[in-house]
Amino acid sequence: MSDRNVLDTRPTSDVEAVLRPAWWTEVVSGKNGSLVQLLHPDHGWLTFVFPPECASRLGMGLVKQSALCDYFAGTLSPSTVAVN
Repeated sequence: MSDRNVLDTRPTSDVEAVLRPAWWTEVVSGKNGSLVQLLHPDHGWLTFVFPPECASRLGMGLVKQSALCDYFAGTLSPSTVAVN
């Protein structure tokens, strides 16, 4: 399945989400990826391995979103938030 097909099928309206799930991350043997584990209350530990370029994009996306969350909550001045 191509990236475009995945984006077209993801939920975009009302979704149920796990607030503050337990998580763990580490480098996979051989340093060929990042292992990410998320604890789902109904499904247990879900494990994903991201190749370096995907892990980097995910990490940068989360950092940018966390800055925007602080900005929209009014805890940061507009001049301290940069989004590329």
